[in-house]
Amino acid sequence: MIEILAATEEDKKFMREPNQSGGSEIIDPVGRIIAGPLSGNEEGILYADVDLEDAIRARVVHDFGGHYIIAAPMIAALTMPTPIRKTARVVSPSPSA
Repeated sequence: MIEILAATEEDKKFMREPNQSGGSEIIDPVGRIIAGPLSGNEEGILYADVDLEDAIRARVVHDFGGHYIIAAPMIAALTMPTPIRKTARVVSPSPSA
């Protein structure tokens, strides 16, 4: 692969230097390394068995709502135009049951 990607001898030397490139790994949602790492001068394909339950558990604990913004407002800010524009409106009322 290096022979295909490298345009010059300097590129080949750079790609073969372990400290400059590589380090490919597969990390599970919990943060454990489950395959790799491949060093910079090693070519290969990493494979790993994945437990989809770990992915579901990680999504449940992840703070998608951004509650950290309330706890630490210096991290992010929400700016909204005033007055707030309506993005949807009811064209006809729903039929009553």
